[in-house]
Amino acid sequence: GNLEWLGRGPHETYPDRWTSGALGRYQGAVEDQLVPYIRPSENANKTHTRWACLLHENQDKPGLLVAASAPFDFSALPYTTEDLEGAAHPFQLKKRDFVCLNLDHKLMGVGGDDSWTAAVHKEYLIHPEEFDFSFFLKPVSASTNSRGNTQMRYYELLGTFL
Repeated sequence: GNLEWLGRGPHETYPDRWTSGALGRYQGAVEDQLVPYIRPSENANKTHTRWACLLHENQDKPGLLVAASAPFDFSALPYTTEDLEGAAHPFQLKKRDFVCLNLDHKLMGVGGDDSWTAAVHKEYLIHPEEFDFSFFLKPVSASTNSRGNTQMRYYELLGTFL
């Protein structure tokens, strides 16, 4: 499938790893989002996202538009969490015939930004707290994604949600 989003990119970004990802509109194949780390693990996250849209390779099938009440994090890969955790090397990953979409209100930082510790800096830890967060899922057709003013069309579909 294909992916389009308004947020940080074009590469993966995390709460403590986003400064190299410019805020903008990006698109690409879902399978190209995988970061082939030596040992597979969670990856391909996108931060500060305003909306994301998954589109089926078959344009006759609907896609999915995602937005939330606040900027959110997400990832979309053709692998399950179990696939990533169970593989010792990227070549062991077998592409699924579906997309695993992860939506997050908050995500902890990844840490390891210095040579003496892998710990996450305290400002990027998540602490228990009450919060309000809602998200919006809307089926979309390939015609919605006609090139031109796609971003404006998505905002029209979202209506007053944002």
